[in-house]
Amino acid sequence: MSSGSSVSRPQLRAYRIELILVFALLAAIGFFGYLGYGLIYTTPSFSGEHALGYVRQQVSGGPRVTGSEESLTISNWLTQELAGPEWKIFIQPFTLPNGISARNIIGVYHHPDPQAPAALLGAHYDTRLFADIDSTDANRDDPTLGANSNGSGVAVLLELARTLDLAKSGHTVCIVFFDADDNEGIQGWEGWWGSRFFAQSAAESIADCATPRFILILDSVGYAGEALALLSEDSTLRSSLMQVAEEIEVGGKFREEVGQKPTPLLELQVPLITITGANYPYRHTLQDT
Repeated sequence: MSSGSSVSRPQLRAYRIELILVFALLAAIGFFGYLGYGLIYTTPSFSGEHALGYVRQQVSGGPRVTGSEESLTISNWLTQELAGPEWKIFIQPFTLPNGISARNIIGVYHHPDPQAPAALLGAHYDTRLFADIDSTDANRDDPTLGANSNGSGVAVLLELARTLDLAKSGHTVCIVFFDADDNEGIQGWEGWWGSRFFAQSAAESIADCATPRFILILDSVGYAGEALALLSEDSTLRSSLMQVAEEIEVGGKFREEVGQKPTPLLELQVPLITITGANYPYRHTLQDT
């Protein structure tokens, strides 16, 4: 199935400063190891322009609907961008109940210490089959370009992978790009298929990533019009991230929110937090460009 690429593309709605802020928050976690959630030290080479380029690259190929040629192209591109001597790449193919093929793309840095904890950072890379909440009725049968939902989350993780100082991380780091997560509520589809397949198969296929110390998901983080929600039912993880944001003087760009999206990753029974622009007004519309 091809999703096509006929959607108009006005100016990209991805904001470099927001990508920098999200990255800064992740990077700073490493300085708060005493809270039990320390993770990452980064090199100073993170580039907001480079991250924005990752969003443009995704959008330039059109919608990335699961099972489409465009989705396959982007998943191949993700494997190429992750490729490097420190990252081991895993491709998780799976078939949806409706017969459509999908695949998760996973990059793993294996820490040399076998006792090192793992951290899982994830984002879905598929875009929605229909812009079903677009304000224009005629647009609702068209697929979304998904610059923010979730080209922005993918872009931050790619730039994070490029700039991590893995030697200092003290962790095995698992970066997961989930397919088939974004069609919840569409007839013949269910949401979260990529996350579900990962949660059910990781213990056998990627054991190092099956029991991470924590999971951090990025979803729609490129919108400048609101504070990003730190969404979690784990109060320690949520407040730890908020404390980091305040320490690096970007606390006003984030807000704590108690709750959780119904992701099957919760089956892994580890602390999970989602950084998300929960009130992004163009989500699942043709204006998410």
